[in-house]
Amino acid sequence: MPRQKSQVPGTIVSTQSIVHLVVACNAVKYYISIGRVPDLAHMGYTNTLSSFQIEYEAYEKLQKQKAPEVPDVKDSDNDKKIIKWVPILMDCMSRTFGIKGPLSYALRENEAVPSEVDDPIQGNDYFGSNGSL
Repeated sequence: MPRQKSQVPGTIVSTQSIVHLVVACNAVKYYISIGRVPDLAHMGYTNTLSSFQIEYEAYEKLQKQKAPEVPDVKDSDNDKKIIKWVPILMDCMSRTFGIKGPLSYALRENEAVPSEVDDPIQGNDYFGSNGSL
């Protein structure tokens, strides 16, 4: 007679635990994508990942939006259609607020993000001084 395999008892996993696990997985993917090492000290849901979840969900919504149409600049218009966007954008970003304050922190002169040694992850956050998502 063939031997039967013993069954593994099932368990109920709460929806909240599943949400926390999904957020933790997204955070690990984010850390790897920016060249950071996921650290257990920065993976607590209450102190760190709850803020990450809010910004990550907003980021996903932005990705699903239709790209804005860029107006064409015709040669016949010469310099009439060229607008200096930097001051306008900086003003707009300084008056638009996210969960960490004005969004102007996202704009910086140098696009290179410093290494984790030069910009360590701050306590109870998932990012360093360079900002979040």
